[in-house]
Parts: sequence; structure tokens; C-alpha cells
Amino acid sequence: METFLFLSILFVVTFFQTLMATPQLIIILRSVQHELQSFGLGLENCIMKILAQIPAPILFGIIIDNQCLFWSQATCDRRGSCFIYNGDRLPFTLFGTAIIIKAISFSLLIILLIVTIRRHKTPNTTTSPPVVNVPPTLPVQEQEDPLIISPS
Repeated sequence: METFLFLSILFVVTFFQTLMATPQLIIILRSVQHELQSFGLGLENCIMKILAQIPAPILFGIIIDNQCLFWSQATCDRRGSCFIYNGDRLPFTLFGTAIIIKAISFSLLIILLIVTIRRHKTPNTTTSPPVVNVPPTLPVQEQEDPLIISPS
């Protein structure tokens, strides 16, 4: 029963994560000017690396180390490798941490969606071009084109 619960939650999380990949790309491309789209994608990639891909292995390594029951003894009173992990708590701790991180990410996406919807509903008066009084144009007298030879 626990395996079925684990696999079903894993399927749902993976399914919704892959559903968000393409809309996230489209949101980035549509919210940035055409000339800055490659810069926007690069900045998004850099932010993802700084906030997610670098700290995630460190966080999961700390979680795995905290689930160790018996450490080997290395030289100079240093801790060595883990011999026995807590097999009952380790999968739930790792999976629970991943779910919590996904929930935080999803809640931030919902907040972004709400802010975006509110911004588009309110009329934006600061970006309208200023009204300039243009004087009426004076009629221009027609002149003959010197390159066209008219038969006279």
C-alpha cells in the first residue's frame, strides 16, 4: 500500500511539473521584449541554478546525513561513511522535502498569476503616450517633377 501511495504521488508531482515547463517558457518569452528574450531566458536559467540546482544537492545531502544510524570511523577522529541508514524514515523524509519544495514553488507561481491578472485588469495610465497638439498642415503647391518630360 505504501508503494502504491508513493508511486501515485510521484506520478502526480511529475505530471504537473512537466505540465508547467512549456507555460513557464511562454510566460518568459511573452513578458520580455523581443530583443531581450534570449537575455530573459539566460537570466531565468541563472536564477534557477542559483536558487535551485546548486542548493538542492546540499539540502538533500544534509537530510540523508541526518538519517544515518551508524557512521564509520575515519582517521583523526573524523566521521567516515554511513554504514546504516534509517530505512523507515529516509524515503519519507526525502519525498516530503521534495513535496514541500514543490508546494512552495507552486504557491509562488499562483501568487505570480494573481499579480499578473490584477496588473492586466487595472488600466495602466502611465504608459499611454502624451498627447501632442500638432498644427494643421498647410496645403502644398504642386510642382512639376524636373525628371518627367511633358509634351508641350
